[in-house]
Amino acid sequence: MKRALFLLLMSCGAGPDDLFVVGGRTLTRAGEGQPDVPLSVTRVRGCRDEAATRLRESASGDGGEFSFDFVRVEVQSLSDETPICTRVEAAYPGGARVWSRLSFLPYRLQLPDFTDWQANLTLDGGVPQLTRAVDEQTLTECRGTFPEREVVEHGVTVRTSTGLAWEATDHVLKNVVRDGGFTVQTVYEPVPLELPPEALEDFDVEVTAEAKRIGCVDVAGGGNLGLPGPFQVNTRWASPGTLKLRGTEPAASRGGRCDDLPEPCPLTDGSLEPVLFAEPTNRFTLRFDRPVSVRAVAFRGGLTDYTLRAEELSVRAGSDATTVRPDGGEPDSLDDLAYVPNGELARRSYRLFVLDRRLLPATVIELETTRTFFGLAEISLFE
Repeated sequence: MKRALFLLLMSCGAGPDDLFVVGGRTLTRAGEGQPDVPLSVTRVRGCRDEAATRLRESASGDGGEFSFDFVRVEVQSLSDETPICTRVEAAYPGGARVWSRLSFLPYRLQLPDFTDWQANLTLDGGVPQLTRAVDEQTLTECRGTFPEREVVEHGVTVRTSTGLAWEATDHVLKNVVRDGGFTVQTVYEPVPLELPPEALEDFDVEVTAEAKRIGCVDVAGGGNLGLPGPFQVNTRWASPGTLKLRGTEPAASRGGRCDDLPEPCPLTDGSLEPVLFAEPTNRFTLRFDRPVSVRAVAFRGGLTDYTLRAEELSVRAGSDATTVRPDGGEPDSLDDLAYVPNGELARRSYRLFVLDRRLLPATVIELETTRTFFGLAEISLFE
């Protein structure tokens, strides 16, 4: 079959440099090859999931092996203005889904193994408890490059009928200085997995477990990669099983008005549909019919600048003001990368800032962050 496809491409004027092959394996929880797992490949122009197109469907064979062939126009943008993401996904019979989302492809790529996962998610006093997806492994073939060791993140997602309300993981991102101050390297540092009550607000929600493996494989180069070398590949999991909950922390911001946005304000209406701004901004002014005394601020579904910088939030309530400078790094998102319509790379963000004290009541609340927002789903203020 592959030889026939190769000959067909050659007869149509396509050379071997126009053929891309992606392979992998589907494994059981015990690490054995699992055949007959349904597989699909989708292409996302602009790397925004709402624009997905189905490319291939198949099932894993003996030993769980699978392979897909693509021509260049299917997986690579012919201009730099519209990036293409290719998603290879396995849907296990027990309900687990495993996938890799690739924005660039080498000519031949062997994906890290897809493994079945049952998280058995529970909540103990607001603290998620779950079974790990896979264990981390040392990446000997990538030693000396990022990452030197696999990182496996686990997290929970909180969804309402209108969208994603929250995402929490057990890792944060930090910049550390290496080599006597000459190299700045991004590291993933483990932290306890927590689900604060403000994350649920007063929504009716479904909480699910997800995971991400950040690793790399050795490739022969080609495509957009150039020379042979390590190629970073993220593997994502979604476990079956859902917890249905009702939040108990109503947001004082619900129904507030927003400067420069129409009424009702889409950032305070309780709907979690994302809002893309006409111009990037780091300032928000909220106005209320009654005085609000702020103790915490949550940003939901943010699309921010991709740089990793010292993050802080300034809050002004009338004549009272404070600045929050959280320590410990920036929470990493399970799906951290996104492209905004102008093609710029953005970072997904769900962030809770707890103030050092409750501010005096005020009808106008001004927020200013060190991060630039291209878009946002909701701002929640808590008293």
